[in-house]
Amino acid sequence: MIMAKGTGMPAMRLSRAGAGFPRRIERITGPEAQVKRLTELGLVSGAEVSVLARGGTDTIVLKVGGSRLALASGMADNVWVK
Repeated sequence: MIMAKGTGMPAMRLSRAGAGFPRRIERITGPEAQVKRLTELGLVSGAEVSVLARGGTDTIVLKVGGSRLALASGMADNVWVK
């Protein structure tokens, strides 16, 4: 189990987070190119993110800052939130 820093609360993959609850990004893992792309989209450690909806089995619609974006579940697996 991966614990979120300083909270005693376990971190979870963004792909498993429920809709409608704001979360804070703990870290991004995965291949360097994917981490870079997620960072360019505003998914950075400390940023607040909310799952707005799930589009089928492979797409997650997110709110990050003032933006909305759709992310494949596989990419969302590399985003750890608390």
